[in-house]
Amino acid sequence: MTTALITGGTSGIGLGCATVEKHLVSTAVDVLVNNAGHSLPQPYPRSPLSEEERMLDLLVRAPLRLTHAAIPGMTARRHGTILNIASVAGLLPTGTYGAARAWLINFSESLRHDLKPHGIRVLAVCPGFTHTGAPHIDTVPDWIWLTVDQVVNQAMKDLRRNKPRSIAGWHFKLYATAVQYAPRRLTARMARSRRAKS
Repeated sequence: MTTALITGGTSGIGLGCATVEKHLVSTAVDVLVNNAGHSLPQPYPRSPLSEEERMLDLLVRAPLRLTHAAIPGMTARRHGTILNIASVAGLLPTGTYGAARAWLINFSESLRHDLKPHGIRVLAVCPGFTHTGAPHIDTVPDWIWLTVDQVVNQAMKDLRRNKPRSIAGWHFKLYATAVQYAPRRLTARMARSRRAKS
């Protein structure tokens, strides 16, 4: 029987993270989904430093700690799956949020190679704008938005195909390809343009 643990929320890592770590050590969890999400209304450095640190704690330190707790058990069983929910924002230099998501994408791809000999699969899921129950962003057209089912179904397909990243939606796939091959000065300009509109 497969046991899945989906982590998330917008609280700090502190006691809550320690509780989940204990569960990961004591329970045979086959699937870990690091799904914490949090962003700030103002770009760096206009947000308070304490809020920036809190966001990085949640987006970087929490998946780092929880993955570290899950790996020994998965390695011993020679079986496991780690899904790290990042963002297409991690493909562009988009402030501290994008930097945190870029860290998670690169962390996932590194783990993927290191853990493959132990039977553990790792996938970085990079959704774009997705309806999750959070407040709707009125400035984003309806056709751009994805559903949770679209993101999940694409992630499961890409996991079966042994891909390092999963991006749902033709428009976000096109975006990711353009960012990958565009000159870095152009992507930096795109990122500055996004921040200026924030």
